[in-house]
Amino acid sequence: MYMLVKEKLKIQGACIADIPSSSIHDNPGGKDTVRSDQSTDTCDFHLCDSNLTVNKTDNIINLLCLNVCGIKNRLLYPEFKSLLCNHDIICLTETKLDDCDLINCDEFIFSFKNRHKLSNHRSGGIALGYRKYLEKYIKPIETECKFVYWFTIDKKVLNLPENVFIGIVYIPPVNTNYTSEEAFNDIELELQRFSEKSDYIILVGDFNSRTANLSDFYDEDDIDDFVIDNLTDQSDYTDVYMLDDLNISRTRNNPDKVVNCYGRTFLEFCKNNKVFILNGRVGQDVIGRPTSRNNSVIDYIVCTPHFLRCISNFEVLEFSKLFSDVHHLETIY
Repeated sequence: MYMLVKEKLKIQGACIADIPSSSIHDNPGGKDTVRSDQSTDTCDFHLCDSNLTVNKTDNIINLLCLNVCGIKNRLLYPEFKSLLCNHDIICLTETKLDDCDLINCDEFIFSFKNRHKLSNHRSGGIALGYRKYLEKYIKPIETECKFVYWFTIDKKVLNLPENVFIGIVYIPPVNTNYTSEEAFNDIELELQRFSEKSDYIILVGDFNSRTANLSDFYDEDDIDDFVIDNLTDQSDYTDVYMLDDLNISRTRNNPDKVVNCYGRTFLEFCKNNKVFILNGRVGQDVIGRPTSRNNSVIDYIVCTPHFLRCISNFEVLEFSKLFSDVHHLETIY
C-alpha cells in the first residue's frame, strides 16, 4: 500500500536557514537482506544534487507522507531521492525495517517505529524524517500504540497558540496476519490524550478504510432529541459549522462507492473525535480521486477543525510506479 502526501504549511516567525546542496549517491547495498544475527544493516544516502538546491525563503514547510513499500529499494531511484529532497518533513509507512537497520542521511534526521526488533521477514513499520534545521522544533513521541507514530511541531514554527500533534498512521489490511480490531481504539485513546494538550491535530497515512461518501460527522438528524436538548452548545457533539465558515463542503466526493468494515469504524472514529476527512472536499481534490487501485480510496488526511485554517490546498496526483506499486500521489499545502 502506498500514499504520497505533500503538505505545505505556512510559517510565520520561524527560524529557517538555507539548506545546502550536496551530491546524490546511489546505495548499491540498499536491497533487503535476510539474516538471523543482529548485525547492523546501514543505508547511507544524500538527497540533493547541485541542481536541486533548496532555499527556505517562502516561509512554507513541505510535508510528505508515503506508504513506501520498503524504503531501501526506493532509495535506489534518483527520482525518489529527488522527491524527498523537495520536502522538509517526511512521514513513511511500511518501511520494512527492523531495529538493526539504519538509514543515514546528511540532510535529515530519521527516527523509526518498527514492527519487529529483529526479523528475517521485515514488514510494516513507520518512519519520521525531518530536516536538521527543524531539529529544535520537532519532537517524536514514543507511545504504546503500534499503529501510529506521533510527533509535535513547536507552536513557534506555525505561529499558533498550541503545538501541532501529527500522527503517522498505518493500519494493516483486513484478512491479514496483522489485522487488528483494536487499531482504531488504540489510536483513539492516544488522540484523546493529546487533545487535552492541543486543538491542532492531524492524522496522515494508510488507513485501509473504504468509506464511500458517508458522513464523517454527527448531524442533527443523527442525534436523539433528548441528547440535543441537554447539550449546552452545538460544538459538544459536532464542529461541522467550522466547515461552513471556511466554505468547505459538508459532503465528500468519493469515486469509491464501497464501504468496508474498517471504513465504518473509521467514520465512527472521525465522528467521536470531531476530526474531518480532507479527501474529496478540500482544495483541488474537491472532485474526489482514487488513492489506490480498483478506484478505491484508502489513504486519508484527517484533522481537527482548528487546523483546517492552516491548509491551502489538497490534491491527489497521477500514479507513478517509481513511488508505488498501486497507489496514487497526494499533495497538501
